Amino acid sequence: MQTNPNDTPQGAAKEVRITSEQPIVTSLILQPSDKLPLQLSGFVYQVSPGGEPVSGALVCVYEEGGRFLTHAYTDEKGYFAIASLAAATYFISAAKEGYHAAPLLTVALSQDTVLLEGLLLQPATSKQGTIYGTVQSIPDQAPVEGARIDLVDSTGKVVACALSSQTGDYAIYGLPLERFTAIAAAGPYSCDSAVATLSPSQPSEMINFTLSPRETPARSSFLSGFLKDPDGTPIPLAWVGLYTTEEGVRRLVAVTMSSADGYYAFPSLPDGDYVVKAQALS
Repeated sequence: MQTNPNDTPQGAAKEVRITSEQPIVTSLILQPSDKLPLQLSGFVYQVSPGGEPVSGALVCVYEEGGRFLTHAYTDEKGYFAIASLAAATYFISAAKEGYHAAPLLTVALSQDTVLLEGLLLQPATSKQGTIYGTVQSIPDQAPVEGARIDLVDSTGKVVACALSSQTGDYAIYGLPLERFTAIAAAGPYSCDSAVATLSPSQPSEMINFTLSPRETPARSSFLSGFLKDPDGTPIPLAWVGLYTTEEGVRRLVAVTMSSADGYYAFPSLPDGDYVVKAQALS
C-alpha cells in the first residue's frame, strides 16, 4: 500500500494499491475544521403602499444548483433569520398568498452576517391569479425537489419562475389573468409542459407535472457556455432554453438556468441541430 496523504482541515486523501486480491484496511485522519456560523437575515416589505412589513411570508433558501436547503417565516416586523449557513452562493425567494410572484435573489454569503433589505412583495389585486401544483417523477411518483417551473406568455417571454420544494410543491402568485405555457424542468429529467388560462371566473389553476428520467443516447454531446452582458459581467439566474426545429416548428426540449458565474450546460444530447435561447429575468 502506497500512501501519499495531503490532509487539509476539510478533508484527507490517500493513494491505495491493491494487489493479489488482498483486502486492505486504511484510515483517513480529518482535522477538525473551523465552524462557519454564518447567518442570513433580512426584512420582507410590500412595495406599496407605504412599504409595510409582510408577516408570515415564506423565505426559502436554495443552493446554487437549485436544491432546496431551508426556510423561515417572517415575524410581525417582516424579519427573518437563518443561521448555520456555509460560505457559498444562494438563491433566496419570498412568497405569500395574496402577493405578486417575486423573482429570486442571488446572495453570495461570505461574511459572518448578511442582512437583506431587497425582498419586496407587491400586493395582488382581484385581477391577479395563481398557478400551483406539484412536480413528481415517474414511474415511482416521488416528489422532485428543486425543479424549475417557468411561465411563458403568448409572446414567448418568460414572465415568472419558481422552484419546487422538498415535497415537490410550488406556487406562483400575482399573475395576470391570461394564457400561459408552464414548463417544468430538473437536471436528469425530460421537461414537461402544460397550458393554463387564468380568467376572472377561474383565477387559479393547479398544474401537476410528471418528469420522466432522460435517457442517455448512444451518441451524445455536451452543450455548455456562459451568459454575460456587453461589459463581460456574468449574468446569473437567467433562463436558458434549448430548442429543436422540425418541419419549421420550433420545439422546446430542455430548460436550465445560469449559475452565479453565468454558466449553463445541457448534458447528454443526441446529435442534431439546436437553438439556444437565454433570457434574464431581472
